[in-house]
Order: sequence, then structure tokens, then C-alpha cells
Amino acid sequence: MTRQEKIFDLTKRIKGTLFRERLVLFSGGMLGTIAGIVGIMIILTALAGIFILPAWSKIALLTVSTAGVVYLFWRLAFSKLLKGTPESTAVKLEGKYPELKGRLIAALQFSRGGIAPGYSESLVAATLAQASDKSRGMNFNEIVSAYPVLKHLKSTGVSAVIALAMLFIFPGLFSYSYQVYSSPTEEIAPPLGYKLSNFPGNDVAVKYRDVDLGAVLMGDKFP
Repeated sequence: MTRQEKIFDLTKRIKGTLFRERLVLFSGGMLGTIAGIVGIMIILTALAGIFILPAWSKIALLTVSTAGVVYLFWRLAFSKLLKGTPESTAVKLEGKYPELKGRLIAALQFSRGGIAPGYSESLVAATLAQASDKSRGMNFNEIVSAYPVLKHLKSTGVSAVIALAMLFIFPGLFSYSYQVYSSPTEEIAPPLGYKLSNFPGNDVAVKYRDVDLGAVLMGDKFP
């Protein structure tokens, strides 16, 4: 491997570390976005369960919620793909491995053809080639922290637990909420809190005969 190839390999490893760092941040941001979406769904479901929402309020809530989701995705996830530079990653690596101090930044500059005046290009190339050899046994991924993923995974888990608790405590609430928000221009009445069934099970009427009907009323909200 020539000196130029060694320098290219070194800069490639730096940029690869930056890519993995961005990928971890993006993954954590996506988990945070999912947690935010679940949280918004919980709030919207609770509002639909407590109030009979008029059309204008549903449209306003859906508009604000959509804007909130877009903002969360941009702030927590997409912007992370643009965060950092090869130079900032090189500085982190030099902090982790002091023996490479100044050499990783120089490798990036050298790969772009930028050598400070007064320095011998061949000497700089030889120094950077040695840095490439020395860094081969070093794990550059050690500066990539999984903390962003773990942080947002916790918030996603909490929001999922709350949603499941609501699902079991208030069965049918999410399906009713879906009906409410899927028809934003209509006012949807809440479902009946009771069920009326005939008893003993026969409600066939015979003409010119008296009919005795029984009924069973079940539920928690009676008329």
C-alpha cells in the first residue's frame, strides 16, 4: 500500500466513524420521534374520550399534531444526519488516542491537497502514513456512544406502556378515537355506555295476540 493509499484509508476510516455516529444519533432520534407520536396519540385519544369534539377543534388538533410530528422528526432524527464533520470526528479520535494528536486532522487536510506553507510534502506524507499504520489496531468506533438510542428507547417504552394501559382499562377508546379523527368534518357522538337485550331471547310478535317482552340492560352509563 502506497503512502497516498494509506492516507486515503485513514481518512476513509474517519469518515466511516462519522457516518456510524450519525446513524446512531438518527436511530435514537427515530425512537424519540416514535415516542412523541405515541404521546400525541394518547393526548388526542384522551380528548376524544372526555369531550365531544366539534369539527373545527378536530381540524385544529390534527393540524397542530401533524406539525408537531414533523418538528420532532426534523429536530430529533433528520438533523442528526447533518450533524458533525470529519474534522470534529478527527478531534474526538485524537482525544481518545493522544498518539495520533494532530495527525488525523493533517490527514484530512493532506487528502484535500492542503499543506501549510513551509512543510515538506513528502515528510508530511511519510508521517501520515506512519499514523495510518499505527492506527490499524485502534477501534475508532469506541467514540460512538449508544447513549442516544438508550435514552430515547426508555421514553418510547414509557409511552408504549401508558398506551397499553389505556387499551386495557378503556377498551374501545382507541377505535372510537380513530372514528372521531378519521372524519374531521363530522361530529361523532360517543358510543353508548349500555346494551339492551331482550329476555328470555324471543321477541317475535304474533298478530292479534298480547306480547310480553323482557329485557336486560347492561353497562355503566344508563339513559
